[in-house]
Amino acid sequence: MRSAPADVITLLNSGLPYIFADCFTITLTDGTVLRYTNAQRMVRIIPPGEVGYANFLANSVLIDGMKMNSKRGLDVDEQDCSIFANVGMTVNGQPWMKALRIGMFDGATVRRDRAYAYNWGLPWQGAVTLFQGFVSTCDPVGGLKAMMKVKSSLIVLDQDMPRNYFQTGCMHTLFDGGCTLVKNTFADTGLVEPGSTAVQLEWASATAGYYDLGTVTFETGPNTGISRTVRASTGSALVLVFPFETTPGVGDQFKAYLGCDLTKATCETKFSNLNNFRGFPFVPPAATSY
Repeated sequence: MRSAPADVITLLNSGLPYIFADCFTITLTDGTVLRYTNAQRMVRIIPPGEVGYANFLANSVLIDGMKMNSKRGLDVDEQDCSIFANVGMTVNGQPWMKALRIGMFDGATVRRDRAYAYNWGLPWQGAVTLFQGFVSTCDPVGGLKAMMKVKSSLIVLDQDMPRNYFQTGCMHTLFDGGCTLVKNTFADTGLVEPGSTAVQLEWASATAGYYDLGTVTFETGPNTGISRTVRASTGSALVLVFPFETTPGVGDQFKAYLGCDLTKATCETKFSNLNNFRGFPFVPPAATSY
């Protein structure tokens, strides 16, 4: 059973005509919150589970899909969501469709609420959540339209068990709560140098091996806010795992973050964080006898 504000219940039980509008809230992993509605004018409500009013933009990005589905069990429900946006609509400085292609919505949460009111001239009485989940895939992504799949929040129960494994590498992710290190303290600022390409950033300070498995995030230029994983730092350049869609320009500023191969030696010598190392480096390697 879905919970609803008392004012919404009163409206639905009144027998009077009413209007409703679907409101979509998208929260990116960096904390950016995007709100849109399919109504013809802006909707202002207190979203379910939140404190304070929020505005849902009309005549902007159009979102459709994510139907309400109720059933017993722990099956992870997956819903389709279609998105329409023109080139002038942006997310953190990037066009919507480009933001989808480059992964800015990876791991984002999406919620569909339905708001109710007696008529357009009166305040909205409240909203009921119809579906909430995490972005699974975004495919296909065209020039104006994209299809997104959203899995229900039950997906968080799909975790490997048991929690602890006896393995040589650390089970923490670099900079997570178990690692305890603060990401920004292991970042260096750099500028793109001549000769750079979409997949290789020329940078004289790219100490060999130092940034391997780390990340690069641009702070200026056409790739502002976009990150890529570093395959290798060669001493004069950062070689990326995947190229940027737009080749960075000379002088574009970026932050280079250190990477970790999860070994005891790296944790001790590179990060001085051995107290939080969560691996078993002396487990013998798998072997086959003949």
